[in-house]
Amino acid sequence: MSFDFDGKLIDFDPNQAPILELVLSFFSLTSINEICSKLSNEEIYKGLYRLEKTKEFKKIYSHLINRVSNELGEVDFYYQKIPSFRVHRVDQKSVNFHNDCMYGHGEDVLNLWVPLVDTNQSNALLLLTNQKSKELFCRFRDDKLSIEEANKLFLKHSNTALTKYGQILVFKTSTIHGTIKNSSKNNRISFDFRILPRNSDAGFKSLNEFFEPYFFETVKVKSPCVFYLYKSNPLIKNLSHFVQREIINMYASENNFTSAAREETEIYGVNHSPTIFNYVKDNKINDILMPSILCLPVDIKMRIEALLLAEKNNVKLHFCLENKVSSNLLIDDLNKYYQLLLEADNFLE
Repeated sequence: MSFDFDGKLIDFDPNQAPILELVLSFFSLTSINEICSKLSNEEIYKGLYRLEKTKEFKKIYSHLINRVSNELGEVDFYYQKIPSFRVHRVDQKSVNFHNDCMYGHGEDVLNLWVPLVDTNQSNALLLLTNQKSKELFCRFRDDKLSIEEANKLFLKHSNTALTKYGQILVFKTSTIHGTIKNSSKNNRISFDFRILPRNSDAGFKSLNEFFEPYFFETVKVKSPCVFYLYKSNPLIKNLSHFVQREIINMYASENNFTSAAREETEIYGVNHSPTIFNYVKDNKINDILMPSILCLPVDIKMRIEALLLAEKNNVKLHFCLENKVSSNLLIDDLNKYYQLLLEADNFLE
């Protein structure tokens, strides 16, 4: 499933979702112009991201998510956990023309843009049609245009998306959009968030870190596993245990393993990897998570022995950086990959 809405405006009632009043009250000021005249961008952004953590903001944000769901007739989606705030000052440009796919978002993601003022020809977003966006992105890529050249090209084919306070502008992640210099007298503060259809590609954004499920989802029981840490192997020697743990935690979160797993460090001062052999011989724990394939024994005979024991005892070795599992790899291919990395490391010496 994907969302097919682009350039749509969704109305909401500011009395039920008084986001402007909340922002003004938080800063103890009377208008967006006053906020921008008295505070720096750094002060505004710091304040807005503090406000985002409050119950009052979360309640309004939830209301807007529900409004979007009702208007689009969709309930099976994820939404961005923390919305992104933007400031478009008088005499300045807010952002260059771009689409969000350029910055790692999946093509099925939908953008929702919420200004806290009635926008005008200078401080509104400018959008291309989705079809023209795809056409000109290919030109940007194939002709290797600079940012300046791309801005001129995209601006030529854009239209101003005038949006009022109390409206949400909807457009696709692949739709190119941007701003021009704000030559009006009105500063603009806005925020935007994204929604992603269930079972769709989030792009390079971590689903669990960036999004929250809107649909009701039965809580899955997280699988037990062992975290296996080892610093002595090539290319891994500069990764501290803390960094290795973070890599494994990310993989565990994405693949429904418990982050409260048992943690084991390979024994240092010996060269026969007794810890990993202890676990591949024991099928009480079926999943061992390690930062990389390079955490396997350097000695090829020991490595093959460990992999064969894991296969025999139905123990899966998860290589987090490579996002691979031993049960899905041929031992010969794994060893060739390991050797290639060793040769690459020697090349830099």
